[in-house]
Amino acid sequence: YSDRFLFNWLVWRKWVFDLDNRSGQETGYLFEPVLTRCLGGQAVDAKSSPVKRIGEDGEPKKEGRQIDCYVEDEKLAYEFKIRLTIAASGQGRWEEELSFPRECVAAGIKPVLIVLDPTTSNRFVQLSTLFLSLGGLVFVGEAAWRHIEERAGPTMASFVENYIKPALDAASEFDTTQLDPITMTWSSSSVVIRIGDKEHKIKRE
Repeated sequence: YSDRFLFNWLVWRKWVFDLDNRSGQETGYLFEPVLTRCLGGQAVDAKSSPVKRIGEDGEPKKEGRQIDCYVEDEKLAYEFKIRLTIAASGQGRWEEELSFPRECVAAGIKPVLIVLDPTTSNRFVQLSTLFLSLGGLVFVGEAAWRHIEERAGPTMASFVENYIKPALDAASEFDTTQLDPITMTWSSSSVVIRIGDKEHKIKRE
């Protein structure tokens, strides 16, 4: 390939990666607080977390683990996943995923895995099996939604059923074998994304 082809590809790939990473964060910011409230808990950052990392010597460290939803009075630590695919994480990140339920148990807290999309993979089997083997709980697909709604109470359950679940279900059910062609155009003032016959313009400053 020519240098021009390679440099174009590298720039576009970096930009799309940044966009994808940010959109994933925004999705979490939108849905996770609602699900956390429904489950009767709160998000906990690493600094104030009761779950501590385990060192190579098997002893707890001062460094804590972030918890998506912690229900303190029941000692439950929820881990939210929309989907667990085979390419979900790099090896280092995947080791982090696997260590979380072990560190919960070491802290006397029950780990609970919530996976909203029932699509299975080797990653999903490995992680869910680990949670269960450590005495944790796993809720997948419709069982996950039922668990959330049962804990939420009628008002919040109705909100989840009407506004949260349909949006995530629609994303999960999208037929990726029928993708429309995509083109991107970059200028100093904007990036234009065209998918099929639809166009979206992102202004740049």
